Amino acid sequence: MRKGITENYKLNWSFWLSIFAITFSILTIVLFFWKVTPYSNIDALTFIGVIAAFIGISVTLVVGYQIYNAVDLRQKINTVERLEIALEQQQKRLKSLEIEQNEGFEIIQSRVFRNARMYIDAFIHVHAAIIYSLSVNHTSDGFNWLIKDLKFCMLGITSQSFRYCFKEYEEYDLPSKIAKLRKIFQDDKRRIINHPNFGYIKNDYEELMSKFEKRLDNITKSKEVSVYEIDGLAEYKD
Repeated sequence: MRKGITENYKLNWSFWLSIFAITFSILTIVLFFWKVTPYSNIDALTFIGVIAAFIGISVTLVVGYQIYNAVDLRQKINTVERLEIALEQQQKRLKSLEIEQNEGFEIIQSRVFRNARMYIDAFIHVHAAIIYSLSVNHTSDGFNWLIKDLKFCMLGITSQSFRYCFKEYEEYDLPSKIAKLRKIFQDDKRRIINHPNFGYIKNDYEELMSKFEKRLDNITKSKEVSVYEIDGLAEYKD
């Protein structure tokens, strides 16, 4: 703001100085012709004075024209700068909307698969949603529901969950199917951990993922896992 006021002050000062110079030059010429009569003697000094007056007017006009161009150029530059700022803000807004849409899409997909009791697919999508959620303007408390969804999907994954997924493998080839699942979420896991806002969920997320890895190990070993604790085993009662 101060810069703009200073520039306007300089331009106004130059403008009035140019007006003064033009006025002074015109007065000089007028006085010269008023002084010169049919019987006046025109010597070299008088001639030089007239030439100097014309040069002064020419220089003043050139300077005034340059000042006008400078003012006009400054206005155009300011307009372009304002447009660039508006465009940058619009691009940020569009990027933010894209992230929010991706977050919403992953969450909806997760809910659909969860309602169909397809917990592996539900887990993959809710885990992917965390990547986008970290870029949305959430507070640390805003991630609690997402962590709860992630935990719910983990508890739903058992050996039976792998029976009809990843059909490129044999029906009961648990090691290959679990390796496939790990490959899918490990890529997303790296993106989550490297995210600048990872600190919001660091403790809860790392604890859940550690327990989930143990759960997958137990499933690989054909152990029945608990539906109450992620890293626990099923309890049998006689």
